[in-house]
Amino acid sequence: MKNNHISSGISYLDKISGGFLVGDNVIWRVESGSFVELFYLNFIKSSLRNKKKVVFINFNSSPKTILKRLGSLAHKKNFILLDCFTSGKGEKSDLFTSFYETGEVKKYGCKVIYVNEPAKIQKFIEVINHIEESCPKGTSYIINSITGIQDLWGSEKQVMKLFTHQCPRLYELGTIAYWVMEKAAHTKGFRANLSHISQVVIDLSVQKDICNLTIIKADNRSTSEVMKPQQYKVVNSKIQFLTPKKDTLDIGTKIKRIRENYAISQVELARKMGVSPSTISQVESNIISFSLTSIVRLAKVLDIPVGALFEDGEKSTDKIIFQKANRKPVNLTSISRKKVSAEELLPPNLTGADNMYLISFMPGVSIKRHFLIHKGEEMGYVVSGKLVVTTGEEAHVIQEGDSILLRSEIPTDWENRSDDIATLIWIARSKIF
Repeated sequence: MKNNHISSGISYLDKISGGFLVGDNVIWRVESGSFVELFYLNFIKSSLRNKKKVVFINFNSSPKTILKRLGSLAHKKNFILLDCFTSGKGEKSDLFTSFYETGEVKKYGCKVIYVNEPAKIQKFIEVINHIEESCPKGTSYIINSITGIQDLWGSEKQVMKLFTHQCPRLYELGTIAYWVMEKAAHTKGFRANLSHISQVVIDLSVQKDICNLTIIKADNRSTSEVMKPQQYKVVNSKIQFLTPKKDTLDIGTKIKRIRENYAISQVELARKMGVSPSTISQVESNIISFSLTSIVRLAKVLDIPVGALFEDGEKSTDKIIFQKANRKPVNLTSISRKKVSAEELLPPNLTGADNMYLISFMPGVSIKRHFLIHKGEEMGYVVSGKLVVTTGEEAHVIQEGDSILLRSEIPTDWENRSDDIATLIWIARSKIF
């Protein structure tokens, strides 16, 4: 890991998330059966191994259960368990208070702090503030149940107050804080507000006994894996991510490449296919596969031969000539080919190549948007004809021999006011979605 990055304790998670940064508040949105405890146990192990103090704030289980689950970690002096369960959900039952009264708590080498009346919000915040101020910078925090806090305090509004109070404090203290929540127990608005404030959001879901991890948000780091579900399983209490084998037919990547070169978003393709956007995402990540019927329907939607989805993309890399007759048309989202047509000038599987298109505007055509879904720099050269392009409030006339460069500008209007076809060579410097 880089010097300013903190490990999650799981190398593959570090890779796809871009690593955790000092000051991160990490929201874990989980479903039952997704083994979130294994993720935070690995984080605890990694933190203690690096001589960091760890504070585990427990609302959901008895301290005895938590400490048994921790195993040898429960005897580490740098580990602090803040027990908000016994006097909270545990309702001071003899079953749980006996852990202290019989002295069983002394069997463990870590520090256990009993929080009396955690349902009193201000009192709980005072306890947390005291711990934060007494612990060194870089302490790792695990809050094992936002849902348990809400159950105790009675409303999402109160929990949001805690989060908005603690999140910036923990950030300034240079911590990494895990916040675990059962996503089905909270409103969409509450989840959105938490996501907006936090730096990292990770979703754990279970579909037909298959576990998926998805990075929803990862601020200020370089990763291409955001919103891509990652399949994993648990073997002998260890998380194992399942990556596609390179020697298998990678249809998912082929579908993604064709979709991107046709300038179709996952949402648009999902709508045309009659499936959810998450289904398209999982197919492109090779987590699930389309049935043969769905593949045939996909080929019709993309207006390509079914065989194009199974072609070996490496075969064309040795070619140096690409005939006009073999060009593939590009479907421009929501724009009729009778108005604006587009063709690929180079095959889509050239490693490192920009996307190059031949764009033709029919006579008298006007479109009130850019013909591509803009992502990054784009440039064009007018081969023939004349066009009027509007960016912001200014209209520009471009004609044969002229060039145009779009850095962050997005045209709101393209017009061909002449009686001739206007043709552009268009280069997109990054993928288009």
